[in-house]
Amino acid sequence: MSRRIPSQSAGAPALSRPQFNAEQLRAVLQNIAGKADVLSKLLTRLEIGTAEEDDEVAMMAAANLIATTIGALADDACGGSCIGDLETWEYGRHFADLGKAGAA
Repeated sequence: MSRRIPSQSAGAPALSRPQFNAEQLRAVLQNIAGKADVLSKLLTRLEIGTAEEDDEVAMMAAANLIATTIGALADDACGGSCIGDLETWEYGRHFADLGKAGAA
């Protein structure tokens, strides 16, 4: 089953930051690749059952954190068109409004 990813998710903020240059983009992609490698190794260990049950819970939490970071890095690099920039991924869509007058 394939999952279609929208080009602009509802509520995703439009970012005005300049695009990355080629070297910056290479650095982002290398960072993502490194994190994906760690995630793959972590999930492989979970799959083959080489950890105690308590360790497996921690490993699943770590896998979720790594996957979220990969998504945030990739989305931020392409202008935040899926969910948003790094702050939006880490702190939620309403982070920028926290502490502002009239914000919920």
